[in-house]
Amino acid sequence: MCEENLDPYRKVFELDMDTFSALIAVGGDGTFNQVVNGMLARPDKKRLPVGLIPTGQSNDMARSLGLPSGSIDLALSYIAKGEVIGVDTTRVLLDHETES
Repeated sequence: MCEENLDPYRKVFELDMDTFSALIAVGGDGTFNQVVNGMLARPDKKRLPVGLIPTGQSNDMARSLGLPSGSIDLALSYIAKGEVIGVDTTRVLLDHETES
């Protein structure tokens, strides 16, 4: 459960990833963004598949993945089946010449 801005980022950044086989974001585009960015920022570089159960306002990411509005049951069925869609990510650093 997340209560504050950046909670999804912090929780995934600090998560013991060895105890899970996937991360499932329940929320909208902002929650999904923070979950992915929290994982990509981990110093140990550990990665897990990320699922999305769209419960946000606009759900642009869900729509781009082929999940229409109100598609919670469909999203759950994809997750249960282990269906995976590759998505490219990009990291942009502002005001930094390196990540360190």
